[in-house]
Amino acid sequence: MPEPATKAPWQDWKSNLKEATIQAHVGIKKFNMGKILYEDEHVSNLKFEPSFVSATVRGTEDYSTKIFYSDDGAIVSQCTCLDGIKTSGKCKHVAATLMAVLDGNSHTSRTAA
Repeated sequence: MPEPATKAPWQDWKSNLKEATIQAHVGIKKFNMGKILYEDEHVSNLKFEPSFVSATVRGTEDYSTKIFYSDDGAIVSQCTCLDGIKTSGKCKHVAATLMAVLDGNSHTSRTAA
């Protein structure tokens, strides 16, 4: 008999993700700006990989975000924007990506690994 399929790591991680967690990671101002980016459909190419989730967020230009899964629920993120580089990924583009993950990415084009 075949082994039952195990959940992908992102499924448990996503189930514990909350708006308050995102706010704590990026701050309330960047959270609010990221939420607007998400609601205005600026998040695309959301991809769930074995150890991280990534997306493209349209801003002044297209920025690449990557959020790594952590067993303890901590958010470890990267973004190619200047703010993301200066703050270790604590920017509005990461917030927008996390909102897409939290919301089930209904405003994005999604691919799953």
